Amino acid sequence: MRWLAIRFSRLPLEVLALDPGAASRPWAVVEHRAEGACLVMVNVPAAAGGVQPGLSPPAARALLPGLELVTRDRQREHRVLEGLASWALQFSSQVCVCHPDTLLVEVAGSRRLFGGETGLTRAVRGAVGALAYEAGLVLAPTPGGALLLARDGRQERVADVAALKRSLAKVSVTALPLPREKLAALESAGLRDCGDLLVLPRDALGRRLGAGFLDWWARLLGEAPDPLPLFRPPEHFHQEVELPVAVESVEALLFPARRLLLMLEGFLRARQVAVARLAWLLVHEEVASTGMTQGFQAPLQDAMAMLSLLKERMSRRVLAAPVMRLVLRADELLAYEGKTESLLRDGGGARDDGFLDRLRARLGTQAVSGLCLVADHRPEHAMRQCAPGTRGPRLRFPERPQWLLDPPRVLAVRDGRPWWRGPLTLEGERERIDAGWWDGRPVRRDYFVARSASGTRLWVFIDPEQGKRWFLHGFFG
Repeated sequence: MRWLAIRFSRLPLEVLALDPGAASRPWAVVEHRAEGACLVMVNVPAAAGGVQPGLSPPAARALLPGLELVTRDRQREHRVLEGLASWALQFSSQVCVCHPDTLLVEVAGSRRLFGGETGLTRAVRGAVGALAYEAGLVLAPTPGGALLLARDGRQERVADVAALKRSLAKVSVTALPLPREKLAALESAGLRDCGDLLVLPRDALGRRLGAGFLDWWARLLGEAPDPLPLFRPPEHFHQEVELPVAVESVEALLFPARRLLLMLEGFLRARQVAVARLAWLLVHEEVASTGMTQGFQAPLQDAMAMLSLLKERMSRRVLAAPVMRLVLRADELLAYEGKTESLLRDGGGARDDGFLDRLRARLGTQAVSGLCLVADHRPEHAMRQCAPGTRGPRLRFPERPQWLLDPPRVLAVRDGRPWWRGPLTLEGERERIDAGWWDGRPVRRDYFVARSASGTRLWVFIDPEQGKRWFLHGFFG
């Protein structure tokens, strides 16, 4: 087996979803402990100002008066890590959540899909970077080995158990998941790193650390099976971003929206589904939340396509109040058929659903509509407005033009023939329509295809109810 550990070492800070503008200011995450509050993580501008983890908030602000502090929220980190687990299922069907900051992904069965382990780790690293997270990656033959090396800050690919032992030999014993008193006992005995433990006899190791540690040690080294609880994704996508400060502009919302959509894309790819509708919720501080539905002409998986449409939609929107939290739901999951590429360079005239989506996002949903057939023989009632792509009934009428005149135009008659820029020649076949008595709009007509002296094809009819007068009703292309 091959296990990839993905450690999000800066998760307490990165869950804040700071947009590039906010991230350029100094930030620090504060955790309240029994011994008092202290900083647990700082961003680059704060570190450049001399602020370091471990300082108390007053001491940090004395060093850097403009420092912005936010309280650590472990529950939020927990939710985000589970959301990342759903996202990671696009790389493998076996994902384990190791709180507080690591995912374990079994990749032996999927690495060939990415062109080997190098391609797989490159794909994971690129996807993590797109989410604006930092992550350390370790590939190892055992899940415990990958996890321990990742939490020791390593980034490496371990080929086999022998190489794993060499890598573990350099790990400090303080990184082991042991109670403080046992760690102190190891250090007092002169054992500084895991290499010292590897050379000890197992019975001596058991006497010092207990049978439970020996079992864990055997699983770590691949000497015993290590079954792990696999993550089970939710039936529907539901993720949110809580913003550290109220956002007053639409542009500032696009950064957290991008992260949510990228997580959605991973979730959809893992389940091989797509969405035709998204539900957004903008949670405000003092007024009621604002809901917004985003629909697509065809089911989508691509986060960047969804984001582009969201930008168009949001550019016309004015926020009701500053936004404190952004929520994304996708409840209607549809089978994803993928894209069929054309052999022709220009796409062969393939339908562009994205064009309709862009029009709707820019002009509004109500401003874009299509036409579909109605089961009515009367030409003026045989079509209606509908949502683009809606299919009406399959009807087989004789040949009819696309361009109809409203109302039909009366034609002159000369020498017994209808006249339009000259005499018209009627084709032999006619279509008789006698309908509409049921709704108070009756018509009784005999339609003909006619050709003018210049070759234009027209659609004309004679109305026996109006003195057998001739009318022009449409033009053929």
